[in-house]
Amino acid sequence: MNLENLSYLDNLRLKGSVHDFKLDFILLVQENEKKTIAYLNDDNLRFPTLFDLIPEIDAYEITRKLNLRNKLAIKICHITHTYRQVEKIDKLSSDKNTIQILRWMFKTGVAEDSTRDELDQILDDVISLLIVHYHDYDILPDVADLIFKRNRNEKLVHDLVWSFFKSNDPITLKLVSDFLQSKEVDDVQLACKLLHFDPNNFKNIHPQRYFHTYKKWLEENDPYLYFTGESLQLTSDPNPCKLNMEAKYLNKSVSYDSGKLTKLLTPIEKKHLQDFQKISSSDKELLSNYSNKIYKDDIRTWKKWMENDIVDQLQTAKNSMEGYR
Repeated sequence: MNLENLSYLDNLRLKGSVHDFKLDFILLVQENEKKTIAYLNDDNLRFPTLFDLIPEIDAYEITRKLNLRNKLAIKICHITHTYRQVEKIDKLSSDKNTIQILRWMFKTGVAEDSTRDELDQILDDVISLLIVHYHDYDILPDVADLIFKRNRNEKLVHDLVWSFFKSNDPITLKLVSDFLQSKEVDDVQLACKLLHFDPNNFKNIHPQRYFHTYKKWLEENDPYLYFTGESLQLTSDPNPCKLNMEAKYLNKSVSYDSGKLTKLLTPIEKKHLQDFQKISSSDKELLSNYSNKIYKDDIRTWKKWMENDIVDQLQTAKNSMEGYR
């Protein structure tokens, strides 16, 4: 934790236990309420300090004397604590300052995550609000780091992971895949789980090659991936995204949200797709891989190959794709 520019109350809190800090704060209020209010309204105050003092602030009825940042942060804490569902936070949606306050709560609170469960829960709610309700994806890299930090501390990550992937942003896959390079076994195992990446599906892959193997797969398939909404809250083995093999076969990008093609198909493409839908799953995988490969290698060759019927396409693919992954 960066201890520079800490406010007076932050320094006071970090000197001892939360219990002692609360007692010191009560003495401050009783001795000089005006000065104490100024301490609370300090621009450098960190959210965990305010969070620890909410019961005392309520008890001494000084909330109305606080600045907007503190008032709104306390209101957010009360609402999320009362409803335990951030979906009901729409009571705050009309306040244009909400997102800035949420960012302050996250930015100044994340360093102290895993120090106490109550703070972790509030941070989970703050993160969910920022990502799901306000579409603030700038925090995704920090949330990725937080997920793996929590996991190392043997804390639950279910809610964080849900909010993280709810962004439907492909950067999430890249951020998680970075942890395939970690020296920590727990990091690698969690990254594999979150990405639904099974090294056994690749021939003779060494752990040191996990990252490069997944990176290659992601680069190849990114235009055809879509997010499923599956999460650890619903299944022990969620798959955050799936591959639209029909799109890969046609070399047409899809929406990350729905998996649907982003452009209308021509009559000829529709006919190709109808034929593709009739073949087996294994043949679909083979054909989509081959189609994508020759499309990238030589689009003229691909166009000529696509003029063939599905049977001839498959035969060419089987002859050419032996050993290709």
